[in-house]
Amino acid sequence: YLHDNQAKDTYSTWIQYYSGKEFTSSVTNLCEFMNKATIKLSPGERERMLEYFKTAMKMEFMFWEMSLKRQNWPL
Repeated sequence: YLHDNQAKDTYSTWIQYYSGKEFTSSVTNLCEFMNKATIKLSPGERERMLEYFKTAMKMEFMFWEMSLKRQNWPL
């Protein structure tokens, strides 16, 4: 395991990026874009998009959980 200072140095750039205004702004812009882009979709298309999003979130969770538990990727 890394010493506390080593861990801070290793992840500080990553943390700064994802907690910064630039990233927050890009997420806000993407959300606005998706809201506008999906207005004309049918209910079926929106449901499909929701299922894709749910799958992506499950995989994201599995990725971090696997890392935390030091497991191999199950898929």
